[in-house]
Amino acid sequence: MLAAALGTALLAAGVAYWFMRPKKASPDEAISRTLAEADDDQRKMMEERCIIVNDADEPVRPATKAECHQWAKIGGEGAMVHRAFSVFLFDHDARLVLQQRSEAKITFPGYWANTCCSHPLWRPEEMELEDAMGVKRAARRKLQQELGTDPETLPLSCFHWVGRVHYRAPCDDAIWGEHEIDHVLLALPEGKVPLLPNDNEVQATESFTEAELGEWLDEAPAKGTKVSPWFSVIREKMLPSWWAAVRGVRSAQARGEEVDVAAAMSKVRSEVILRAGDPTEATPVADAAAAGGSA
Repeated sequence: MLAAALGTALLAAGVAYWFMRPKKASPDEAISRTLAEADDDQRKMMEERCIIVNDADEPVRPATKAECHQWAKIGGEGAMVHRAFSVFLFDHDARLVLQQRSEAKITFPGYWANTCCSHPLWRPEEMELEDAMGVKRAARRKLQQELGTDPETLPLSCFHWVGRVHYRAPCDDAIWGEHEIDHVLLALPEGKVPLLPNDNEVQATESFTEAELGEWLDEAPAKGTKVSPWFSVIREKMLPSWWAAVRGVRSAQARGEEVDVAAAMSKVRSEVILRAGDPTEATPVADAAAAGGSA
């Protein structure tokens, strides 16, 4: 009798827990909650219209930044991909500026990445293909917004398009993520570029030589330092040859030599989209100009 009563009580408790247990939020509920909890600036930026592209980086349609970053919509086979850019800003000593993303960011908060990473928008001036002007204009706009740069110190001519990488990665919460064809721009300004970071976007900046960056990245896991997936891919697969070219340019300039920077950067430019999961599957683009592939 006692055993039967105990069994009945346990069964009743189990049934009660089943109906009263915390319900896991659906992806839509989690997204709505995240946006509701975000600050006004971050929430407003999630309404910006990004550029959905096909696998050849050809524009298809606009979509909000929120739609472009929902893992449920970008995580599967054949899922939509959008256009992005990554700026690598080098000073006169060929040191690379990195930023740590603000904790207020909805995607990859607190992660370290290259100088500036964002998206050209679905507007004519940021979709212009000639000389990659669209992504260059977007890059200068976001550098001013995130790092407080003066546009006069970063003329469009100091940005050099060197390649693209196609990658996909979920955020830690698996609610948001990235699925981008990322246009990479090396920025080699003539003068100094003072940085006045917007703390809603950036919580820290640091500059590195290539050797210093290697040591810092080696120590990152033990220190709990988080590094963005796009920067990790670019640094491993593409950055070494670019950095060598930048050092060559900056060394020549330090000696007082006249340097055709655009010509030097064109030698390390790739008109092939690097498919980050497997570089051997990189897909050539027949018409580089159609993809914005110029210095």
